[in-house]
Amino acid sequence: MVSGEGFLDAAERAGLEPMPIEALRRNVVLRGISIDELNATVGHEVRIGECRLFVHRRNVPCKYREAQCQRPGLRNKLWDACGVCCEILPPLGKDGGKLAIKVGDAVAVIPDTHNPKRINVGFKPPGFFVRPEELSLEDVKKMIIPPFVAAVMALWDPEGFMRVERAYNNGGGVLFWSPKAYAVGKRVGEARTGILAAVFVTLISVAVGVAVNVRG
Repeated sequence: MVSGEGFLDAAERAGLEPMPIEALRRNVVLRGISIDELNATVGHEVRIGECRLFVHRRNVPCKYREAQCQRPGLRNKLWDACGVCCEILPPLGKDGGKLAIKVGDAVAVIPDTHNPKRINVGFKPPGFFVRPEELSLEDVKKMIIPPFVAAVMALWDPEGFMRVERAYNNGGGVLFWSPKAYAVGKRVGEARTGILAAVFVTLISVAVGVAVNVRG
């Protein structure tokens, strides 16, 4: 979720061309709460209407969203203004069931729920949470997706491998895969049928060999 007014004000102060808040692609847009107030909810439970959330971390802007919005410099200039990531929790005092967030619902931090040990940032590398202009060369190297990962994805889902690259390219020429990883993944995708056939034949051969040894 994101502070709508806070984000738009920060974008104006940063000199970025005006953009609709929808372009940021956040699930919930809040009004009447500042960027600092929202960021301070990290590690707390928050109530929105009848729904309860736990705030795990700030939602830092990515290069894909910057490219899609066609706002060069968005990541550096609005690093702290792009909202927070939350986990949906069971509602308080309810038997369960589905509860919806409605326009006009009040937002409040639930008292005595601050617990930094509950924070889970996922599998993101440390450099993911560093403002781009402050990244060291070592940080950048650690964030490069290795060719092995590209090969596995291309073997598992060749269409998905190409789709994510096209999506980044269409967003303004941004690359998702490094040139080396893309080249490896592309070759694997093109040879996928042969690779899978070879694996299948190998497995059958091993199974036959095991069966013969058992009988012997």
